[in-house]
Amino acid sequence: ICQNREARARATGWGCLAEDAALPADLGTGKGGHIISPAAMAARVLPSGSVRTDGGEYMTINECYACMGADYGDVLRRMGKAERVAKFLAMFPDEPSYGLLCSALAQGNAQEAFRAAHSLKGVCMNRGLSSLGDAASKMTEALRVGLLPADVGALLDEVDGRYRETVSCIRAFMQG
Repeated sequence: ICQNREARARATGWGCLAEDAALPADLGTGKGGHIISPAAMAARVLPSGSVRTDGGEYMTINECYACMGADYGDVLRRMGKAERVAKFLAMFPDEPSYGLLCSALAQGNAQEAFRAAHSLKGVCMNRGLSSLGDAASKMTEALRVGLLPADVGALLDEVDGRYRETVSCIRAFMQG
């Protein structure tokens, strides 16, 4: 679910992961397979807010947030520094809430699914990942009563699509 995928790709030059594509196996690694730590990611942020890749090209943090359908200006105002935004953004793919949500739903455990969806919503909102955070919020509210809603499949599809989109955009930003 990459809303306005084509418009974002034209505006930023960076595409989003297709709905049915698998997540890349090398997420969080740079060219050559080396791991990019959050500290290394933050160190690569230039004063202009852009990050250089090996080819001398770059994707700005602003472009990354545009790819995700999020507001970089808002998160920058709250966090204060582009380096801090990049540091926490780089940590997102390792955050366990999404996996916990999927596991809990697969087991039919509405209470654990609620906790995981609520955690995912909070992590997303703290990092300014509003598109995924909105989808996680809908899931959270649907699970709040302690039962799996009839439309849980559609809600999970929305969360999953936005999660994949978010991780794909972060991966493009982190490539180095």
